[in-house]
Amino acid sequence: MRYQCRKCGGGHYPLDISLELSARSRMSRRKERLLARLAARLPYEEAKAVYEDLSYQKTGRMMIHRTAQDLGQKLRKTPPAVVLEDKGDKRHVTADGAMIHIRGEGWKEALVGAVYEVDKSREATQIVYAARLGNREALGYDLYRLAGQPDSEGSKEMALVGDGAKWIDEIRALQFPHATRIVDQWHAQEYLWGLSNEFYEQGTGKAQEWAKEKIQLLKRNKQQSLKLTFCKMCRG
Repeated sequence: MRYQCRKCGGGHYPLDISLELSARSRMSRRKERLLARLAARLPYEEAKAVYEDLSYQKTGRMMIHRTAQDLGQKLRKTPPAVVLEDKGDKRHVTADGAMIHIRGEGWKEALVGAVYEVDKSREATQIVYAARLGNREALGYDLYRLAGQPDSEGSKEMALVGDGAKWIDEIRALQFPHATRIVDQWHAQEYLWGLSNEFYEQGTGKAQEWAKEKIQLLKRNKQQSLKLTFCKMCRG
């Protein structure tokens, strides 16, 4: 039903308001969110089938495509709006990237980063995120802004966690010059397996034994033992 305001003459539909109906797509906000989430994980035809099976409502493949595209354009234009509150706590930064295939655009690099604090139990808290598509410099500025724009001296108490990639080191050098550089456990283990396969034949028992032994040293925070091992290997 449509109601008209006697004062301004404007009309409105109460059901549209309760459904949070979008003036752009004429879909409810909930439906837009569901289609966008499905489109981010599945091909459009499969996303259409899953949505219709779960909701018992019809939708079109192009409708899903437009919803995903509109949301993507909106996200590209929206800068990070959340910044950690200044409580004097130490803040740390992490970043990573992966190649993704975008329909109609080809392969592009998806970049994501986060700024966070660490509580007494060594758990990350107060996490805020930033993401960019192919623009590493912009991601670095986003993280710098989210971290409260620390000066050079202020970065001394920070850590930048990554996979050791050159572009992450460049962000550190420009935005957080004195932050401690840390290679995360997952990638450090990956590098150990790669090194093991270089020195011993890949897939052999010797390669697996060597890698597992060094990974255990890493997990027990015995990095110095690993350093001595690498020095001996280089000399040999």
